[in-house]
Amino acid sequence: MAAEIKTEYPDKKVVLIHSRIGLADPELLPSVRQQAKEVLLEKGVELRLGQKVVSLSELQLNVTQRNMEVATERGETLTTDLIVCCTGLKVNSAAYASSFSDSLTDSGALKVNQHLQIQGFSNIFAVGDCADVKEPKMAYHAGLHAAVAVSNITNGLRGKELTSYHTGNITMLLAMGRNDGVGQFNGLKLPRSVVALGKSRDLLLWKSWREMKQTQP
Repeated sequence: MAAEIKTEYPDKKVVLIHSRIGLADPELLPSVRQQAKEVLLEKGVELRLGQKVVSLSELQLNVTQRNMEVATERGETLTTDLIVCCTGLKVNSAAYASSFSDSLTDSGALKVNQHLQIQGFSNIFAVGDCADVKEPKMAYHAGLHAAVAVSNITNGLRGKELTSYHTGNITMLLAMGRNDGVGQFNGLKLPRSVVALGKSRDLLLWKSWREMKQTQP
């Protein structure tokens, strides 16, 4: 988010406050996480790492308001016109919590086995963010889940052996503005130019249009 804003509005001051020293998903290669930090610094984003915002819940988030003050736990006070909160994401379990209360994790996800069947059920599958699979939450993974679930529904009806889902090496492309990005494919670090060309320019929208068998307007 910080890189996207700074790319489109290079004259604006953008400050990223993060509770950890390392940026991006912990399952990424250390070199990829370091590269994400380098991209932000090159774009002019100011970093405040290893610290949290004090009383975040009391601040006016995602709404423009002049001269708001943000205090960090290290005693620094920043003045800003907009606070974008990118933390605290939790699975929205409202649609299924009452029906699968015995199969829920503390985060609201559904416990699944290797076939992505919900714990205690042989005919109900969970895919995407609501499935308690130990891997980064990405649309790419949700698509892989869906393919396994569809195969297992078909195999189950035909009395065939079910397919297991395996996480494998992490593949993740992080768009950092339309002209830059970092990432890795199957556990191997990718050049920034490859990520920018492959994802950052259009966020892989062409792939979604193709999968839906539609023509992009």
